[in-house]
Amino acid sequence: MKTNKQSKEDLGFGELKDFPGVKITLSARKKLQYYIDLCPKEISGLGAVERRGNDFLITNLLLFKQNVSEVTTELDQREIGRFLTHLIETGQDSALIRVWWHSHVNMDSWWSGGDQATIAGIESEYIISLVGNKKGEIKCRLDLFSPFHMSVENIPLKLVVPEDGELKRICEQEIKEKVKQIVPRRLFGSKIEEVETEEGRSDIPVNSQEIEEKDTNFFPEENKGSKE
Repeated sequence: MKTNKQSKEDLGFGELKDFPGVKITLSARKKLQYYIDLCPKEISGLGAVERRGNDFLITNLLLFKQNVSEVTTELDQREIGRFLTHLIETGQDSALIRVWWHSHVNMDSWWSGGDQATIAGIESEYIISLVGNKKGEIKCRLDLFSPFHMSVENIPLKLVVPEDGELKRICEQEIKEKVKQIVPRRLFGSKIEEVETEEGRSDIPVNSQEIEEKDTNFFPEENKGSKE
């Protein structure tokens, strides 16, 4: 699939400073790896994504009935249809289902010809695709379909780790007890003397004025005239 090189303005991202990134919640990332690790064949599904400022956040991954083999997965379209209908009937936003994920089992994570065809056939404003394997390797891409089809591959998938207030407090206390800041002030070949200060330790050179000429020679004689 060829990638069209256009500006962010052409893609409707003119108000953004940077091209959108893709993030994933910890629970969604765990589900992805569990699905991949626990299935001996290929496996696939859909997922929910929200727009958060300049980024896309994958919040959940979904598994549907499917037929699988070593190199293919075929989702039950009727079950997917019933699921989307349920979302609409219960007042939920079916437009959030814009993630397609699948595994390559033990093979490398890459976009095969079949993957390209599947993505090209999706009818949506955009779709985020993930492919992974049992080694934990994940590739992420963003496909935009309006006003034309554009693919952006190798997007870093950033993990969103929820804050743990108690663990953060413990780590902060450990840093206060065990970590002291120093300000290195090393001059060529001079000795260093550590001085305790109110804010921690500071490295102070001793006899810093007594620097021998050889200490300032960055290129020893034996390296002169050497060929690469």
